[in-house]
Amino acid sequence: MIVAVVSHVLGVSLFLSALFLNPFVLFGDALPDMGALLSPDGRYEQTQDFRDYVSRMTNNLLCVGAGRPISFAGEEYTRRAGWFPWLFGSATDTAITVTVPAEISQYEEMEAEAIAGEEELVEEGEASAGASWNQSAPKESFWQESEGDWSPKELEEMYEWFFKNHEKDKNLLYRVSCTDAEGKECVYTNAEEAFGKENSPLPEGYSFLLKFEGDRAAAWLDGEELDLYGDGIYRWDDTQWAIPGYENYKLGEDFRRSQVTVAVRRVPMRYAVGDTVYGGGLYWAQQSFAARKRALALWGIIFAITVLLLAVCFLWRRERREACRRLGRALGKLYVECVLLLVAALIWMIVLSGILRPLFWMWESIIWWGSGIDWLGLTGGILACFWLFYLVYLYVRYGEKPWKRSLCGKLIRFLGKKERRLEIQERMNRRMLRCIVCLAVGLMLAAIGGLLPWRMTVACWAVAAPVLTAGLAFLVYDIYCRCRLSRDLGLLNDQIHAAWEGKERSAYALPVDSDLADMAQKVAGIRDGLETAVEERMKSERMKVELVANVSHDIKTPLTSIISYVDLLKEDDSLPAELKDYVAILAQKSERLKEMVQDVFEVSKASSGQLPVSRERLDLAKLLRQTMADMQEQIADAPVSLKAQIPEEAVEIVADGQRLYRVFQNLLQNALQYSLEGSRVYIRLEKEGSLAVVSVRNTSRNELDGGTDFTERFVRGDVSRTDGGSGLGLSIAKSFTEACGGAFAVETIADLFVVTVRFETA
Repeated sequence: MIVAVVSHVLGVSLFLSALFLNPFVLFGDALPDMGALLSPDGRYEQTQDFRDYVSRMTNNLLCVGAGRPISFAGEEYTRRAGWFPWLFGSATDTAITVTVPAEISQYEEMEAEAIAGEEELVEEGEASAGASWNQSAPKESFWQESEGDWSPKELEEMYEWFFKNHEKDKNLLYRVSCTDAEGKECVYTNAEEAFGKENSPLPEGYSFLLKFEGDRAAAWLDGEELDLYGDGIYRWDDTQWAIPGYENYKLGEDFRRSQVTVAVRRVPMRYAVGDTVYGGGLYWAQQSFAARKRALALWGIIFAITVLLLAVCFLWRRERREACRRLGRALGKLYVECVLLLVAALIWMIVLSGILRPLFWMWESIIWWGSGIDWLGLTGGILACFWLFYLVYLYVRYGEKPWKRSLCGKLIRFLGKKERRLEIQERMNRRMLRCIVCLAVGLMLAAIGGLLPWRMTVACWAVAAPVLTAGLAFLVYDIYCRCRLSRDLGLLNDQIHAAWEGKERSAYALPVDSDLADMAQKVAGIRDGLETAVEERMKSERMKVELVANVSHDIKTPLTSIISYVDLLKEDDSLPAELKDYVAILAQKSERLKEMVQDVFEVSKASSGQLPVSRERLDLAKLLRQTMADMQEQIADAPVSLKAQIPEEAVEIVADGQRLYRVFQNLLQNALQYSLEGSRVYIRLEKEGSLAVVSVRNTSRNELDGGTDFTERFVRGDVSRTDGGSGLGLSIAKSFTEACGGAFAVETIADLFVVTVRFETA
């Protein structure tokens, strides 16, 4: 686990460092030199710095030969040299060994601050007289900031200074031969007399030769001629030689009178002028190229080590995850305020140190001002920020919830517990009151401070700021509580709606700290009470039905025996007359008891849903006429008259004929038995849309109670119970009607008793 963690930390850190501190960042835009850097045989003569230095020296020498002011009369330092000497190694002298004095001369200080001047493209026939001047040149009488006419004396002083500055520099040998206006030949050189003449050999130790004659130049490296002009079009990029000879970069006639020869040492060295040591542009170009090659090799080694470390980390990724989990749990014990303070302190220190300041610049600015940036410090700051936020990530992922490990959260939860003891309306009023008071006091202090002298104004505003901050915090908290209240109202409404529809409980329970938690608990209690009451009632009903059914079944067997023995007594002619009367009464009561038991049994079966029903297509009008025909004897003996309104055409429905026969038989028998003597009983069948409606109306003999449900079992209109009825007729009729798929309704209007039966027509 330790190896996995160490490989993870080192691998990621090295990867980020190698990604950030790459050769392009350290040495600027190295793309034009990438071919030479990557090639094992690459040489500094193939770099942009070499081309720039030789091109500038060639142009300056051409200006000398043409009698024009030169655009740059000093030395040039490369942009990429000497940034990390401890990393890439110090430069080694190649030919001379000198002691650097403690004090640097004025010329060397100027040389170190030199800025490369840009060459101006000119059309054919125009001279390339430069207008920009390097500030490293001595401030003599020939120094000017803009173009102008130069006197021969000023030009002579400029040339003298230029050649004096390069007199001891043997890294670049030059020869300039020209003819002045009077036909006199002039030669300027820092080499032996034979150098630069026709067919003169290249001095020993020198590998590069460039000759400019007329309007074009030719160059050789180790005896092999180089292609200087490419397609002949000058585009001002880092891969071209900035010398005249292109189609769009040509010189005037006065420049063509001179011939320039330049030779460059294979291995440049330092040179001394008096007590001062100079490196020169070529020396620093070669040192920069060697340093960049070492940097590339070192960068490749670091990248290979990074890949190896990351591979080890990947192989032991389970151990690394376990270590991260343990570290996250350990960090999770810290309070979130402590973590935030540590993060803020570290970020503040990083910002104050200034190492992240370059990140606010554009990338081109970073490259341009790269020599002034602490790249190692910047990389260290970025790594520190990365690992800091990685630890914060582990803290958030594997530690406890930040809200639970927060001092502010604990304080808010403590105040919330005290608040929840209050009623919801008082709770909301207090929250709003706190917000209004703090904001009002803070604004009042700020307004008063604006009217006072500035010292008192600062004091008032110093007090008003935290008060206003508290008011805003209370306002945000109140808005948050109201949003939660809106959400909890929706959840409570869902629970109430589910209870109203009789659905299962909602899965979205309110949190314990919700403002509506107590209300939701009470609603849940009401629902539980209702469900308990309904269950108890249903249980009682089931027990009653089962009891009735069981008792009816148990009575049926002995009652059958009683009826059988009564029938045997009725057939015995030897009984006295008074005993025969008793037997007749006994037979009558036993038959009535049999019918009552049968009715109770059928009602119980209908109530429990166990009544067998055989539905079929039948004519309801025919069924009513058949029922009245079967009861013709009872109708004739009744003290009332029956009026029937039954259509002749068939009214077909789907129902059980035997059950409906019993329904209408009970209705007619009930009407004949309980109607007022001399009154009329009306039975009527009619069609109302898709319904077949049968109504039975009669005038009750006894006064009716409008609040009585006559379809309940054992309920009768004669409360004295002397009429001989059982009180089950209407209950049976209703149960059978509903079992057959119809609707049964009873309506009382004063003494008028109306029963309505409805069925869908077939």
